[in-house]
Amino acid sequence: MFSNPEFVRNVRMQLSTGKMVTAVMVAATLSLVLVFSLTHISAPAAGPSGWGFMLLRGLFWIQGLILAAGGGIACVNAIYKEKDQNTFDFQRITRLSPLELALGKLFGAPIFLYFLCLCFVPIVIFSTVKGQQSFLFVLAAYAVLFIGSLTVHAFALLISLLTVRGSHTAAIIFILITLWFFSNIFTLTSLY
Repeated sequence: MFSNPEFVRNVRMQLSTGKMVTAVMVAATLSLVLVFSLTHISAPAAGPSGWGFMLLRGLFWIQGLILAAGGGIACVNAIYKEKDQNTFDFQRITRLSPLELALGKLFGAPIFLYFLCLCFVPIVIFSTVKGQQSFLFVLAAYAVLFIGSLTVHAFALLISLLTVRGSHTAAIIFILITLWFFSNIFTLTSLY
């Protein structure tokens, strides 16, 4: 993957030092605010009703939103920008196979959002320890989050490939409505 020119191009475009420092600062500030606000409630840290587990659950929802919605929009924009700048045809005639090009866009377009979620890992570890949760449970949740986000990203790339000029906003709205619909179904089925 690290020798894929499309992936490397996306990494160079999106992971500049200034953006990475800003992302770390925003994640650290949000983490401090969350920890400060949750530690001042009277509930204990451990257990399913404790603030440690509430913090862990909230962080996974934030990371899911970042990866699913933000990554989906980044993937929709990946091919749309190429079409808009008339460079998509040049990419199709490069020496890259279609699979290499698709994987470069799939993992490269949302790379900044993956980095942003990586910035929240220290507070996830903190909330796992304070909430007395299993690290295996957290790793399994991250695996589900990663696979689900890859599915959304692949769907967004397909939608982006099939859009025509002038329907970019409709494609983004379609992705967001689809995410909202499936998150509601997931929430309703987990309640029963």
